[in-house]
Amino acid sequence: MNPNLWTFTTTKCAWTGTGEEQRWQAHLNLKNSVGYQAIAVDVARELNMNPYTVAGVYRFTDKAIINRLQQGSTVNFELFGFRVGVTGSLPYSDSPFDSDSNSLRVSAYAKPPLRDCLSGVSPRNTKQGLSASIVSIMDSAAQIEGMITVPTRVLVGGKNIMMGDNADEWCALLSKAGEIVARPTVLANTGSTLDLDFGELPPDGDYVFVVRARNHASTDFAPASARIAVSIRRDV
Repeated sequence: MNPNLWTFTTTKCAWTGTGEEQRWQAHLNLKNSVGYQAIAVDVARELNMNPYTVAGVYRFTDKAIINRLQQGSTVNFELFGFRVGVTGSLPYSDSPFDSDSNSLRVSAYAKPPLRDCLSGVSPRNTKQGLSASIVSIMDSAAQIEGMITVPTRVLVGGKNIMMGDNADEWCALLSKAGEIVARPTVLANTGSTLDLDFGELPPDGDYVFVVRARNHASTDFAPASARIAVSIRRDV
């Protein structure tokens, strides 16, 4: 089981004490869910059976469980079980069932194999997010911090700026209005250094260089964004 598939987020659920401590409730963000048809395919593959036959057994098993519960039985399987209980209080230990204050309910309970199946999984909080930073940018010609004078060999230094192959991970020069004006070719990317070739630069002026990168983290996380101001001056 891949623990990276399990993520969770949190929402405020209550205040405790004097109100200075905030409590949060965790909610799993599962990527998918399966029904009995998908389980039937898995079982059929293992037993070399027709999945439609297995699915039919599941449907009749549901009916058989309900029939046994209606008879007052506790139904046990290897992973879980079902039992019928009574809700509401009784005035005495030998009091009869009173439909006005009592009702029947079915409860499910997990047995050890099912309870322990997730013991090796460590879900991660998506609200923790990722971080990246840029500390320097310059070209290899003038080597003036924060300035680009020629279009080739622009060097960027930072932390956690390793980009993956995902569409939402990229680097570019942006105008102050936030429009992408130039996308470079990445010659090398070590996570702390970007070696870039812009090929062609936009007009002289002030821009913002932006990197969106996950630094090898799971795609469950949104990429971190780092930026730095840069000027383009060809007459330096």
